[in-house]
Amino acid sequence: SPQGARGDLCVDAGNPPEVSGVKCAKKTCSPRPRASSAAEATWSNVRIRRTNAEVDFVVCYNSGDQQDRYAWHIVPGRIQVARAAFLFSSVVGGVSNAAISTRTETFSVAITRVPFATYSSAASWRLRLVAEPFECSTGSRFADIADA
Repeated sequence: SPQGARGDLCVDAGNPPEVSGVKCAKKTCSPRPRASSAAEATWSNVRIRRTNAEVDFVVCYNSGDQQDRYAWHIVPGRIQVARAAFLFSSVVGGVSNAAISTRTETFSVAITRVPFATYSSAASWRLRLVAEPFECSTGSRFADIADA
């Protein structure tokens, strides 16, 4: 979707950072649909990452000429994404949510949970750092932190 919850025209909003699997740059989106007909198009592997707030997204489509800004339309309805149950923040040199790079020597990570969102003891939580674009479940190129 070239538009997030901001109400901008589909063509101007760009990709929300929470959405992966389809990217739009100005008036062109990729990848192409997995399947399409005269009445519908289907994309696979599109994901919306949860954040610290509940967010509504709209879906946009283009009815023809992608260069024509007025050919973009909003599909009726919204995709509602609940806030994440677990959130993390980084602290570098006393600055919260600071960027971490290969030059960062030390940093702290705090994990918080929305009250009553899950039923686990914080003492049993574990932290795993994963290199992009891998996921925690892949078991590739990750570092488990035993003493979090």
